[in-house]
Amino acid sequence: MALFSSVLLAAAFLPAAQAATQGQLGTTSTGSFSPTFTAAPAVRYVQITNLADATINKASGSPEARPGKIGVTDAFCVVDTAGSGVTLTVTSAQGWVLREPGGQTLPYGFLVTNPSLSVSFDPPTSGASYVLVIPAANVVTAAQNCGGGTLKKHFWVDSLPATGLTYTDTVTLTVSPN
Repeated sequence: MALFSSVLLAAAFLPAAQAATQGQLGTTSTGSFSPTFTAAPAVRYVQITNLADATINKASGSPEARPGKIGVTDAFCVVDTAGSGVTLTVTSAQGWVLREPGGQTLPYGFLVTNPSLSVSFDPPTSGASYVLVIPAANVVTAAQNCGGGTLKKHFWVDSLPATGLTYTDTVTLTVSPN
């Protein structure tokens, strides 16, 4: 008897199982069930779109953020499916200098701003990369919502060399969720 009562007592403290109950045969019948939905965690994606190469030549005007300099401005877009802020890492392959095949260098400026130019994310004066925290106001949740872009990149030089050499660098933008 003692064994039976301890098994009965232990069973009383077990959590109630969710199980459908079946109706009984009769003039009416009632059954019940518990619908359950377990949502998979949302996957958050980010993307950079609308990037264009920046080419400066004697016909270039001034970038919007640096009047009087020789350069270009164009817009690009950052997508975050969660609609939150993101981190944008900007890296120069050559440490913020343009280089021609013979090794001559030409320093240049690079800047990221929001479209109205009211917020700028300035790179450091040295180092190959820097990290920008981009607020939710400057991202969209889908690429088709990019329109004219969510951010602008400005690229300029103080002066162009007299030679006909081509100077290049590669700037890499990497976006990740905050």
